[in-house]
This record gives sequence, structure tokens and C-alpha cells, in this order.
Amino acid sequence: MCSNIGKSIKRGSKILYFDHPNQDLINVSSNLFQNDNKMEVIRSIIVHDAIGKPELLLDQFRDGLSILGFGEEMKKHPELMKPVFVPGKIQLKGTDVVNILRFPTCGGEDEARTKEYIKKYILEASPEALENFLVFSTGSPTLPSFGLGTVEIKFEAETSIFASTCLQEITMPKGFPDKETFITALDAVINTCSKAFNCI
Repeated sequence: MCSNIGKSIKRGSKILYFDHPNQDLINVSSNLFQNDNKMEVIRSIIVHDAIGKPELLLDQFRDGLSILGFGEEMKKHPELMKPVFVPGKIQLKGTDVVNILRFPTCGGEDEARTKEYIKKYILEASPEALENFLVFSTGSPTLPSFGLGTVEIKFEAETSIFASTCLQEITMPKGFPDKETFITALDAVINTCSKAFNCI
């Protein structure tokens, strides 16, 4: 029930040590768990789970980063790794989103024109529209894999725009009559994607 709690439990000003870190709490001592000290034990368990375990994992992670000097380089350039380790909202740029798109290498004039429509739309989009586009295509308002992932664009003989967030793939019609029709169609899907199944 309460195994793997660690090496010690704080009891008042004393530390009660286990014989083995994986020893079950119930078997530690017949005197350890009494009705009058149950709150101390519960508090100790919470402190261990909230502080002890994460601290141990973070220490191991830091030691691992020291391999090949990676940890030292991170200390010299903390701003580069901040988006990875520190939660916060980063304003999206159209160029970042365009860079993750992957288009087919071959295609006709219609596909080439639609490809240019997509790029121009993204480069001119507001940060909110960029987030909506990413939610529609990946299910998340951030760049996939911190900008290292990709979103595949496919052109098929379809009449609608469809996204698979699992595959991070958008299926587009091969062509649109004009740029305004394209913008209207894309706006319609990305602005309603929070209600769609593929954006859950």
C-alpha cells in the first residue's frame, strides 16, 4: 500500500529510518503507526512525494546533462533552453509555422498555387490565427516538438479541408477558384476546430 516511500519519515524533531528504502511502511515498526501520530505520518508522506521524489529525479536529470558538457553549455546560454524547461507563452511567428510545413515535392499548377496561398495566409496571420491553425493541424496551440516536428500537407481530389491531429497532417483540395475562396475555407475550419472531433 505505501511501499517505496523512501529512507526516512520525519516524526517531530526525530527522523525515523527504514532498514531498506523499499520496505513497506506497515512492516517498519509496530510502534510507528499509532492513532495519535497519523497526521505526522501523512504529512511526511506528502512532503516526500511532493519534494523528495521530484528533487531526486531533478538531481539525476542534472547529472545526466553534465555528460559531454551539455549542462555547462546550458548554464552559459539559459535563454536558449528556457522555452523547453520554463512554462510560458511564446508568441508565434508566421515564419516558424511555415518552417514546419512539409509539402509534396511534385504536383500541378493548382497544387503550387494552393501551396502559395497557404504560405501567404500563415505569414500574414495574427498570433491568434496561428494558434488556431496549429490546434486544427496538431491539436496543440504550440509548435510540434518545440519546432522540430512537422505538419504534412497533402493535396487530394477533395472538396473540403481536413486535418488529422494524430498524424499531424492536413488534407487540402488540389485547387481553389481564387485566394478569397481559400481564405474563407481555411478561416472556417480553423476558427471552429475547437468544436471538431479531430481537435479534442
